[in-house]
Amino acid sequence: MSSFCLSKRLVGYVDRLRDDLKQILTLADKMTFHEKEMVVKRDEAIQEQTEIQPKLDLIIKKTREVQKQMEIEISKKYKDRNVNIMGEINTV
Repeated sequence: MSSFCLSKRLVGYVDRLRDDLKQILTLADKMTFHEKEMVVKRDEAIQEQTEIQPKLDLIIKKTREVQKQMEIEISKKYKDRNVNIMGEINTV
């Protein structure tokens, strides 16, 4: 009788172990897939950044020019006092 119980327990243990290993294998496959997907997304983001960077630089340049013109206009309005417009564009 005791050998029957042991073999039944072992079968259950083996089944649980098999299921756990299948689950680990499935998770490993998912992680591999997601890793490859993230590499592709990273490469796409780098490509997009290299395409957009010249446009961004031009926008920053134009914005600084407009800011400088505004400072000059405001300075004229207030009898040539120094005017400094502070803002986010100065930190870029």
